[in-house]
Amino acid sequence: MQTQSPAAPTTTQPVTSQPSKPPHRPFIDPLTIDAGWFWLLVPLALCISVGYKAVRVHDIRTLPRQALAMTIQLILGIIAIGALGYIVIEKLLPLIAPIKD
Repeated sequence: MQTQSPAAPTTTQPVTSQPSKPPHRPFIDPLTIDAGWFWLLVPLALCISVGYKAVRVHDIRTLPRQALAMTIQLILGIIAIGALGYIVIEKLLPLIAPIKD
């Protein structure tokens, strides 16, 4: 029969219950990318351009150049639409219909 040595005293830490973070649910809980959402415009425009030009181009060797040109056109067009919307809402609309306090 073997003799066991006395176990060393152990210290236990109290278990604190922390609220668990719920799991991420795609399509229900959007990602928080508030600071840089506009950078997603570049891959979006590139994918649209490649998809459109893949159907329209006659020579596949010109696809990258034409898709890049269309991507730049899309990005500049969206920037222009945003600038025009800003001018209309912030500058022109107060002149047309002033807010009375």
